[in-house]
Amino acid sequence: MQLRQLRCSPPDTDSALTPPALPKRLASGKVPRRRSPTSRAIMRLVPIPLVAALACGACASHVSPEVQSKATLEVKVEAMHGAVAANVPDAQRAARINKTINQLEAELDSFDNVLINFQSDVLALNSRPDATRADFDTLLTQYDQQRVAARKRIIQLHLEMIAATTEEEWKKLSPYEREVLSIPPG
Repeated sequence: MQLRQLRCSPPDTDSALTPPALPKRLASGKVPRRRSPTSRAIMRLVPIPLVAALACGACASHVSPEVQSKATLEVKVEAMHGAVAANVPDAQRAARINKTINQLEAELDSFDNVLINFQSDVLALNSRPDATRADFDTLLTQYDQQRVAARKRIIQLHLEMIAATTEEEWKKLSPYEREVLSIPPG
């Protein structure tokens, strides 16, 4: 077995006088602060309330789609009533058209409720582990029947408005109806 001989070189006179290199963060002259365990725990928790506050602020300024859809529908219906007043000189026909517009608004509101109920029913059914394909088929068939019935009533109201107007009057009113019908369900 051989023993290794360690050789020590004589110390450099220059390197013996210079201090060892400082870490970069100390070289700038700034002394790092040591945080207590309590301070570190608090700093780890700071992002949680910050994120919660931002989330609450974002939610507080958000208007639900149902409320926004309802408000938009009311504004568009009022514009349609104004167009009837401006473009239909016969008071009796104007009253008939306005009544039909009110029925159209009620029908669209009713369909919004059908859609909201359908969505919540699908979510509830989907959360049940024992839900069968037949349960989903029944729900979809029921919704489809309600949708078809609403569509037929809306078409009937459309035809009533056309029957109550002249061709020129309808050309002026139809863009308003198109606006009302183009509002996405809530």
